[in-house]
Formats: sequence, C-alpha cells, structure tokens
Amino acid sequence: MKVVALLNASAGAVQHASNNSLESRLAALFAKHGVAAEIAIVRRHDLHKAAEDAAKRGEEGKIDAVIAGGGDGSIRVVAAALAHNSVPLGVLPLGTLNHFAKDLGIPLDLDEAVETIATGPRRRIDLAAVNDEIFINNSSIGIYPYLVSDRDRLRNRHAVAKWLATVPAMLHTLQRFPRKQLTIETKDWMRTYRTPCVFVGNNAYAMELTSLGRRKALDDGKLFLAVVKQRTPLGLLRAFLHLCLGRLDQTRDIERFELKELTITSHAAQLQVALDGEVGTMHPPLHYRSLPGALHVIVPKS
Repeated sequence: MKVVALLNASAGAVQHASNNSLESRLAALFAKHGVAAEIAIVRRHDLHKAAEDAAKRGEEGKIDAVIAGGGDGSIRVVAAALAHNSVPLGVLPLGTLNHFAKDLGIPLDLDEAVETIATGPRRRIDLAAVNDEIFINNSSIGIYPYLVSDRDRLRNRHAVAKWLATVPAMLHTLQRFPRKQLTIETKDWMRTYRTPCVFVGNNAYAMELTSLGRRKALDDGKLFLAVVKQRTPLGLLRAFLHLCLGRLDQTRDIERFELKELTITSHAAQLQVALDGEVGTMHPPLHYRSLPGALHVIVPKS
C-alpha cells in the first residue's frame, strides 16, 4: 500500500512535537503496518495545493490513498480535494478536538490510527457544501464565528493556549450577543428569524447531553438545520439548561429540521461563517446542500 500523508504544520499535535520526531515516529508506524508512506509537513496555506496534487496522483494509480493529519479544518481541506473521487481519505487525528475522527470511530492513538489506514475497509460517506465550499462536520452563523474570531485575536495578541483564550472570548461574545436577521428558504417553506445562531450539520447531530455534538450516521444524505430562538444571553443559558434536563422545546428554544438543501439570505453584504471550526467571510445568499456519498474514507474494521 502506498500513501501520501499530509500533516498540517499548525495542527495541535504537530506543533507540540518537533517535526523530525513526529515524522520519524509516523514513518516507523507506517512501516510497521506495511505501508509505504510519503510524509509531508505542510503549512496551512499550502495544504490545498498539496492535497490536489496528491489526489491527482491517486487518480493516476500512483498511490492508494491520501492521508490527512491534523484537526477538522485540515481534514476538510484534504476531503475537498478528494470529493467525488475514487481515491480514499485516511485520517490521522492530530488536532485538538478531532470531531470527524471520533464520528468515524477512528482511534485517537496514532499506532491504532495507522493500523486502521493499513487494514480498514473503504466506506462512502456524505459531504456538505455552502456556495461550493466543502465541509465535513458543520457550518454556523452567529455566536460561534464571533467567539472563534475573538478567541484567535486573543491568542495572537497574548500568545496563550486555545482553551485559555476561549473563556474570555466566550464572555465577550455573550456580552455582545450578536443576532442576525436571516431568511431561510427550503423547497417547502420560507421563514425569517432574528437569531443568535444558525447551525447546519452534515447529517443529524444528537441534541441530548450524553451524546451532544455527535452523529450516529454520516451517510443519510441530509442536512441538519438548527435555529436558536432564544434572543438574550440569559435565554440562551436557559436553553442550555433545558438541553441538560432533556426539556428542549421546539417552539421556545431551538427549531430543528432535516432536509436536502436550503438557502440563507440576509440584508448584510457579508456574513461571518464557520466551517468545521474555521471562520471566513461569505457573501449571501448562502446555498447549503448535501453531497451524498461524495467521499471515500478508510474506517476501522468494526
């Protein structure tokens, strides 16, 4: 088996290890499991080009898989290059939260993750897109993009860890409590909301406390839309309490839908949009759609 492994230089596990030690460790693990691996540690802004080049080599039959090493944002970039392609994606969970790897059942231990790449079956799963920008987990508008932007500003200004910058960023975001007037249109209905948060998931997300933020299926071919209805910081905290108690109310707290596609319009010329934890600016209308079976992935045998 021949693979190209692309590691994001800014991923959490990559930053906390020297390049040589991590590269040597991974090379030994791939060799142990009978995989010939070309390992490249790539800067974030070069990852897209490197992934496209690797995907082309896969289409030409020169390699058997492309491996993404990093967090969800890094994996999103590589997955986008492999969308609608027969070349499979392998995952090395080197990020902080690794939501995508957990939903796939990928072991977080590196040795076991490499063994999965070497021995695991291929499976088709869904991707999703907004205005042709691919995402693997979810996209959101409102509080979360503001929180991430504020957190990253604090990290850059004070050189602190992500978790340490998150707390003041969260408090600042709740104080500002940005709300957007957004019109959501599907093939069956159109509604206007003034909301602090719209969340669009690639397949359904659990809303129970014990499994919050997890997905049971990655191949249902649906988008999961959640619109927060509470309009004050206190109301948002109350909705979270209702969630903890299993009393979320569709009328009072959050409206939820499962659908194939939707369009979001706004009077604003641009919106901050989060894609798999990374924030950028997009110009409405935002057209979201599910891409059923668009990605081949390597998953554990079980």
